[in-house]
Amino acid sequence: MISILICSCSSDDDSENHVGEVTLEINASELNSLSDTDLVALRGSLFNENGKSIDYNKIEWFSNIDGNLENSFFQGKYFFSANQHTLSCEVTLSNNEVITQSVQISVTDDPRGKWNLGKTYNGSGSDFYTPDDLVLETPNFFIFSNTTDPARRLYISEYAESSLSELKSLFNSSSFNFNGKVHIGHHKDDGRGFVGTHPHFSMFVGMPENGFVPLSNDEWNFNREGIKHELMHLVELSYLVSSPTEFTSHRWFWEGIAVLVSNGTRYTTLDELVDWQNTNGGNPISIQEQPTGTSSSDGDYYPLFGLSVAYLVDANGLNTSYQDIIEMYLAIQQGATFESAFNAQFGLTVNAYESNYFSIMQNYLK
Repeated sequence: MISILICSCSSDDDSENHVGEVTLEINASELNSLSDTDLVALRGSLFNENGKSIDYNKIEWFSNIDGNLENSFFQGKYFFSANQHTLSCEVTLSNNEVITQSVQISVTDDPRGKWNLGKTYNGSGSDFYTPDDLVLETPNFFIFSNTTDPARRLYISEYAESSLSELKSLFNSSSFNFNGKVHIGHHKDDGRGFVGTHPHFSMFVGMPENGFVPLSNDEWNFNREGIKHELMHLVELSYLVSSPTEFTSHRWFWEGIAVLVSNGTRYTTLDELVDWQNTNGGNPISIQEQPTGTSSSDGDYYPLFGLSVAYLVDANGLNTSYQDIIEMYLAIQQGATFESAFNAQFGLTVNAYESNYFSIMQNYLK
């Protein structure tokens, strides 16, 4: 139980509404654990100097840094953007008199990460900046953002850490060699996504602020899936950048595996495939060269890219596994070409896959 002395500011000491010195008892074990304390725990009981309970309409808490804490929720808990705060309690009594009191508190690091001041983003999209200088450090990431709400970085950390755990499980790997923590640069007004490896493994993700939703939300979410998509590219690069040829993955596979692990195949029916043949007709396996720069013109092919990789690992397709994909990358890492490693791992040549693609897919989807 925490007790804070609050002095009434009533000017009439003889008024029947005068409450004198008011003690607010907070039902929380420690003020310095507020980052994990919900609002109910910060509701308190008011007593006057004679120990009599005082009715009140509401209690509001304000931080000198984060403002009204009612607006600083993340997953039902408080978010604090720094370790030192002046916390103000504003109590509206039943007679609408407002009394306030401030208290200096220390806040322990948020369990979802700790805050760094002034760390510079140096990676993909290196002109990126964090206007408030608050950078969130999690077990595997440094998260930078130009959003005005630092709490958004907590959503990004949740998406990133959960995506990494899911990829480790999918590929049966205890870790990926990112050569340190991955730098994530989030831009609220830029819809692009791309990755880099120098000087850090990094991803640039453009994600609208209104797309931040909890992971418990079952609907497809661009922000969540976008982070997992780009993270899959970094997994690929963790093998490919150390290969003798630096980069050997075909474009259709590079994007296909990222589409598949982040959002599924998208194309799941024969009707969708037939519609593609009638409206576009392009063969995704023919797209093998990586585009230059940070933009591409093959976005329409992404559903087909995902379908092309799904066939390889699906029990109704070639019935291989995600571990086979890692084995292919390991062979490339040792000097094999994409074509030879693909053939060795999947028992299918790239040329045969391309030549027979639509008949293979028709049998797969029927």
